[in-house]
Amino acid sequence: MRETDTLIKTTCPRDCYDACGMSVRVRGGVIQNVMGDREHHVSQGKLCGKCAIAYNGVFRDSAAWRDGRDSQLCAVNPAFAWRPDDATRAVLSLEAVRSRMNPDSGLPIVGDRVADVPRTRSYQTPLDRSDQDIYRARLDVERAVGGSLRLRGKAYYTDFDWRSDGTLLVGAFPLPTGDLMVARSLLMLDNRQTALGTQLEASWSGRALGARHEALAGFEAARLGDRFTLDVGIPPVIGLADPVETTVAPVFIIPGASADGDARSIVLAPYLVDRIHLGSRVQAVLGARFDVLDFEEPRMGSDRHDRQLSPMAGLTFTPRPSLTAYVQAGSAFGPPSSLVVGERKPERSRQVEAGLKSQLFGGRAFATVAAYHLERNDIAIPDATGVTRQNGDQRSRGVELELSGEPAPAWFTTASYAFTSARLTRFAEVVARPVNPQEYDILDFSGNTPAFAPRHILNVWVVKRAGALSVGGGARYVGRQFIAEDNAFAIDSAVVLDAMASWKLKRTTFSLNFRNLAGAEYETRGFGRTAVIPAEPFAVYGTVAVNLGP
Repeated sequence: MRETDTLIKTTCPRDCYDACGMSVRVRGGVIQNVMGDREHHVSQGKLCGKCAIAYNGVFRDSAAWRDGRDSQLCAVNPAFAWRPDDATRAVLSLEAVRSRMNPDSGLPIVGDRVADVPRTRSYQTPLDRSDQDIYRARLDVERAVGGSLRLRGKAYYTDFDWRSDGTLLVGAFPLPTGDLMVARSLLMLDNRQTALGTQLEASWSGRALGARHEALAGFEAARLGDRFTLDVGIPPVIGLADPVETTVAPVFIIPGASADGDARSIVLAPYLVDRIHLGSRVQAVLGARFDVLDFEEPRMGSDRHDRQLSPMAGLTFTPRPSLTAYVQAGSAFGPPSSLVVGERKPERSRQVEAGLKSQLFGGRAFATVAAYHLERNDIAIPDATGVTRQNGDQRSRGVELELSGEPAPAWFTTASYAFTSARLTRFAEVVARPVNPQEYDILDFSGNTPAFAPRHILNVWVVKRAGALSVGGGARYVGRQFIAEDNAFAIDSAVVLDAMASWKLKRTTFSLNFRNLAGAEYETRGFGRTAVIPAEPFAVYGTVAVNLGP
């Protein structure tokens, strides 16, 4: 499903992902965000012949280590399954999520370093908030027809309501007295997104044209809505070394900086994928998806109709049961930003990947190596005229290695490494001057490295299980990375040591997670080129999970 444009990342780049339990992924690996201090999970099930009922819930109450960054998350997820006969299955799942948290834009950058202030200090205003309410419903139906044909249907609805007032740090500037003051802006977003759709699929396996096929044909139809208002305010400046907060509501709204939208997108997309067995050792995969996208934004007078074919193909070769080689290529597209002025073209991407997968030591270990080339074209960025146009291109190349296995009974280990070489092949943007925000400079960053794209990421993890007790530990390394496309400031590389322990007692599982055992001081992603967020020092998190089912 192609989602409509959203302004989420312009207001709260990190915290919206924390609230949804998501993570930020650079192509070669995953950088996890911190979890809450107190977390409780509850699940419940009941079987009644052809029916099953399940209930999952979580409550998280977090007292963050940085000033004023506390948060709460409450979610429930009931599901009902019905199996009238052996060939038919239906599952209805519902979900409600309520998140209340305070954004965090981190610490300002002064010159070529992070401000020399306590790492717990926050320069957010007391007006900051990030409130999210998410409601989802989904119905899945599946039926087997004979021995080779299977039909599947899915209907879904999502309602996402987000109200966010987030402080962004513009920079630190000196006064005539020599004291440094932090200039800030306050982005106030009221955003509601909806998605209503259905998906129908038919899968078939059998022989045709002298080969065995596993074919999947489907059709997706969706209606996506995105209604938002965005205002930009200017709260009072605050001292860097001795901050005294004076912000009160309402703040001054910058004239001409507000935006609003009420976009509607309709997506119709048939697709087909066929896995062809060309003998016992070679398989080919061919597929394509054809998207018909109608976009309408009455407030901005925008009405576009896109037609896009996204083909994909792959080939695998298995010279022996323990070794497989593969190569695959494909293209995709996404709708451009609703802020684009003029003709709006789909943002396109193309990827080629090749690799090897192998079983080692008699199946006790698995190894994977892959190399890829990825291109993105027509990225929406401000151009030399000061308006947003699709003038950005980006290229990424890399290698990924992964090794996992059980070297000894009850010992489990995994290690992964990713090397990424990313480049902005065409990129120019407009940046407001700090002294006079009404004046702009045109900066060409073509040839620079994209933000938050470290060249090296390494993860190693080992777990030992002894009955109901499991203990583990590992290390993760993230290389040096730039925080903005101008490449003026980079976050230093960091090595972080973590550990865990869990104990299962009947229906209850107790878990402890030890983060940053050595107390390493490093920074994570911030917003733009003016601030970074200090990473959490040593911390211990506890989780209790209770299974109330049969």
